[in-house]
Amino acid sequence: MAELNQEYITDLGRAVVATDFSEASLQALRTTFALFPARDLTLLHAYDVPFSGMLDERDYVRNLRTMEKDRGAKFLSDERVDAGVRAGADVAIEHGMPGRLLADYVENEHADLTVIGGHGCGVLFYALIGSTAQSLSESLEGDLLVVHYRPGKG
Repeated sequence: MAELNQEYITDLGRAVVATDFSEASLQALRTTFALFPARDLTLLHAYDVPFSGMLDERDYVRNLRTMEKDRGAKFLSDERVDAGVRAGADVAIEHGMPGRLLADYVENEHADLTVIGGHGCGVLFYALIGSTAQSLSESLEGDLLVVHYRPGKG
């Protein structure tokens, strides 16, 4: 486990926690708040639908956005989410390619830290599919914190 020096914690401005509203994302959010409780925090949920261009996009995207907002509200209402997070975190829900939207958001909002929950599926998975965390570490500005998901620690 890496150590964070106090100067980094004090100087950290904006943190973005990428979320898919999963248990891994919840663990990442809770870890971020525990390490950096007084930071400007944004939850970013980016969603994309394969072949969405073949659908009646206006209605479909509007309905899907409403569903995703409802999922976000349910995620934040989880009793394990600190009241300070609920009260102070910004929530951004965007339609598009998650990796690209996250990179754009981090750059445009000048985020100092990006946090993701890593599912840690094992060597074979990474060899066949690739690692989202590895891809993000190469494309994002600023620091990246990957919180390894540990079931039961949510």
